[in-house]
Amino acid sequence: MWLIAACVYTGLGMVILAVTAGSAYWLPAYHHHLAVMPSRVAWWRVWADWDGDWYRRIAQSGYGYARHGQQSIAFFPSYPLVVRLVAFLTGNVVVAGVLTTLASGAAVAVLFGEWLSDRLARPAAVASLLALLVYPYAFYLYGPMYADALFLACAIGAFVALERGYPWVAGALGAVAVAARPIGIVLVVGLIARGWELTRSETAQPKAKFAAGDRRRVLMAVSVSALGLAGYMGYLWVTRGDALAFVSAEQGWHQSPGVSTWFKTALFTHVSRAQSIDTVLRLVAHPIVMIVALALIPRVVKRFGRAYGLYAALAILLPAVATKDFFGMGRYALAAFPCFAAAGDLITTRPRVARLGLAASAAVLILVATQFGRGAYLS
Repeated sequence: MWLIAACVYTGLGMVILAVTAGSAYWLPAYHHHLAVMPSRVAWWRVWADWDGDWYRRIAQSGYGYARHGQQSIAFFPSYPLVVRLVAFLTGNVVVAGVLTTLASGAAVAVLFGEWLSDRLARPAAVASLLALLVYPYAFYLYGPMYADALFLACAIGAFVALERGYPWVAGALGAVAVAARPIGIVLVVGLIARGWELTRSETAQPKAKFAAGDRRRVLMAVSVSALGLAGYMGYLWVTRGDALAFVSAEQGWHQSPGVSTWFKTALFTHVSRAQSIDTVLRLVAHPIVMIVALALIPRVVKRFGRAYGLYAALAILLPAVATKDFFGMGRYALAAFPCFAAAGDLITTRPRVARLGLAASAAVLILVATQFGRGAYLS
């Protein structure tokens, strides 16, 4: 299964890299915030557009300080730290970022393939793998300087390590993931829940053979993943005097906790003011993704267990509550990887629908690559 995953990812990655670069070079750019990408001359820097520009600056110069407005501390440290290390070899931060994302994306494909092989028959496993890799917002696994690929690789790797009987490896990988994105805290919950399941004698275990007496050791090991968040909070306490400064930093994007955020008033405002159907589609795609993902949770519980259902539900619900207009949910849904397994398992019951659905999803993925290359803000 790992070979299939690697080949599919490599083939798709080459196409998406070519489409994105070609769009950046040949097609007219969207007009967007000048602070993000004031010039399209260095077209290859499209990979560091939008949030990628924040990660580029953090990797180059570390965290800055701003008394007001948007602040770099809203972005967690794992990804820019890895990019900075790779940049010592490449000599260029953007190249290092692209390579880090591509390596992480390849790891996602291989590890997800291994996770699937323990649970599903080959046809369903292949369909699930494709459901993830051709998912339109899986674009962020194919090169952009975003932390999602690294987070997902470490998250799936943590679950696979736990399933194979290596709880301390799971805890270490979990710590890297938790320090990569704010959503990481749900991984801690998911690993603890799965560790509890695996130490019950009546629980079916794909690879690991834990005894009930191993529960304390396993739960202690996977709880190490919480150190990713604790470490970043400690850094913020020392440098800013506020361990939760990354929460208050969300005010710079006008989505701090409050009534307007919880009731998504910004979504209705943006849709009502949209001047093109393209803008409307980009706005409504995200809540649609959220609804579909939540609808798959019962099947996740039925096929893969309560722990994975809990993890997937929290991975969807936490960012859904925190974002002011659901924008970004398309990308955030990548964290809920068991939902893609549930989707693949479901569509194999209707092969014709599966083929059409996967082909349509792949076409939209290529469209997303084209739009990103032109500088559109997609997620």
